Amino acid sequence: QTTRYEIVYRIRTKGTQVFVNEEFVGTIDPSGMFYREADRLVLGKVDRSESIRTKVYVGEARVGSLMIPQEKSVVSPRAFDMDEKLDPKAHLLFMVQAIHEVILLLNR
Repeated sequence: QTTRYEIVYRIRTKGTQVFVNEEFVGTIDPSGMFYREADRLVLGKVDRSESIRTKVYVGEARVGSLMIPQEKSVVSPRAFDMDEKLDPKAHLLFMVQAIHEVILLLNR
C-alpha cells in the first residue's frame, strides 16, 4: 500500500488476480504475462530468461527491470531499475509486476 494505491494480489493456481484500490485490473499468469481478462489485452509481461535480471514490460515496451540477488544474504542497493519518463499509469503497471515478482521470489 502506498499513499495513492492499495495493491492486492489474489494468488490462484491459474494466475494472480491484481486489484488496485479495490478495482480488478487483470491477471498475471504463471509465465509472467499480465492481461486484462475481459478482452485478453496484454497490459505487460516479465521476461525471466536472465538469472540475475528480470525485464519488465508495459504493453510491448520494456520499461525497466528487477535485480535478482544470487544469494539470499546479499542485499542489492537498487532492486528496481525503471525508465524515469514513465507516465503514472505505466509506473503503476511496472510496480504491480515488479512487486509480484518479489512476492514470488520470497515464496520459493
